[in-house]
Amino acid sequence: MKTKFIGLIIFIFTSFFTTEIKADTVFFDSKNIQIEEEGNMIYSLKGIAKIPNQKIIVEGDKSKYNKSISELVIIGNVKFFDNLNNVYIESDKAIYNEIDNTILTQGDTFIKVENRYEVFSKDVLYNRNSMEVLSKSDTKVYDDTNNIYNFQDGFLFDTVKEIISSKRTNIIDNQNNSYLFEKAKVNLKLKELAGKELIVEFVDDFFGNNDNDPLLKGKSSTSNEEKTTIHKAVFSTCNIENKKCRGWELQSHEFIHDKIQRLFQYKNSWLKLFGKKVFFFPYFSHPDPTVKRKSGFLTPLYSSSDNLGRAINVPYFIAISNAKDMTFNPRLYSDGD
Repeated sequence: MKTKFIGLIIFIFTSFFTTEIKADTVFFDSKNIQIEEEGNMIYSLKGIAKIPNQKIIVEGDKSKYNKSISELVIIGNVKFFDNLNNVYIESDKAIYNEIDNTILTQGDTFIKVENRYEVFSKDVLYNRNSMEVLSKSDTKVYDDTNNIYNFQDGFLFDTVKEIISSKRTNIIDNQNNSYLFEKAKVNLKLKELAGKELIVEFVDDFFGNNDNDPLLKGKSSTSNEEKTTIHKAVFSTCNIENKKCRGWELQSHEFIHDKIQRLFQYKNSWLKLFGKKVFFFPYFSHPDPTVKRKSGFLTPLYSSSDNLGRAINVPYFIAISNAKDMTFNPRLYSDGD
């Protein structure tokens, strides 16, 4: 009986007062450790779990390690440091599976990838073998150039290729313009993207008039740092909130924004006035809003009056020289039909 009593005292002392204990590949550093089921279950409070061969450090309020299935569960104020891949995770709860080499978070989750991207999501699966981050929840990603990517209905982030795929994507660039895509794929590294059913909501004063409501739609789009191409595009700047619009609309088979030359290009376009096709342009172009002075079409202006009815101005600006210019400003009226 005396031998058994001494053995029990040693077990209690080891379980509750040891500051560091090793379970095969996992080291626990805590002032409150409890070992059960012949060493197969290890519990700790307010401690740190280390997996040196994977360069992983995990902190949390509570942790449970199941040796038989190689699973580490951390609950409360979870901080997961993947120093091998430069990935940091915060969550309410996380489950690390040593066999699959995955971490599954539950609840709100914050992830930082290589100090370049910040991810805000929930219920995230991080696969350290494929280096992919997956979630079925709405997610926001911030890059290091102040662009915001909103991924609705989930996303898949390949952190090696730096490519994100999503069913619905809303991008707000660093100029506060909004881009909405269906089935988009974004290459964060090359600043390239491709998607379907594009809607671009420019800031109101993007074309120099704060009363505008510029909107661009397209069936599909591709974009990189040099060029944006939109197929079957529809564009107008008419303010749909303050006027019965759209007074004018431009439909183009292909719209191209040449970012190097700072030029908007339109191919096979129809200018529609008050819902009717009026002019066909096989090709025309004009400077983008970043250009201060260059020949080309200016933004059409919509107006209406009780006497003359609805009208639209389609001005064309000619830069004759550095000190001289000329503007043609034809006005077209609706027949009221």
